[in-house]
Amino acid sequence: MKKKIHLIAVSLILVSLNSYSQWISPGNSNSFTLDDLVAESGGTVTQDGEDYYFNETVTISASDTLHINNDGLLYIHAGILWTIEGVLITNPPNQFEIKKPLGDANFEGIRFDNSPSSSMSRLILSGCGGIKLVDSPMEIRECSFSNFGQEYSTATISLF
Repeated sequence: MKKKIHLIAVSLILVSLNSYSQWISPGNSNSFTLDDLVAESGGTVTQDGEDYYFNETVTISASDTLHINNDGLLYIHAGILWTIEGVLITNPPNQFEIKKPLGDANFEGIRFDNSPSSSMSRLILSGCGGIKLVDSPMEIRECSFSNFGQEYSTATISLF
């Protein structure tokens, strides 16, 4: 009987750990692209043709930078929070789009947490639960925000 209870307890722990999977950049002053995240994240970030997908929570750690310098599309699945503690720079030639997959609920949101100098240019962002800027100066140029919910924030962009 004790063996069964132990087996059930271990199974429940493993299932709960799997449901909170995520990828966190190493925080070693690294510079990444989405292609790098596909290669290094073990399936958290995937690519299908020209499109990228965040399948689980992604955190860009303090001192790391994610550059999005190409036109393209990133789908973020429902319930996923993207946290930027380092730097996010989007600067595509024409536009880069971030949205939820068709049929999904809004993804939870994007949190900039003590991000020292992020910049978003020519970004189209929709299907998001909100953006929180927590002690994070941000430059936003030529961007479009639409179809935001209140899953994560009471406004499209909340300042803290």
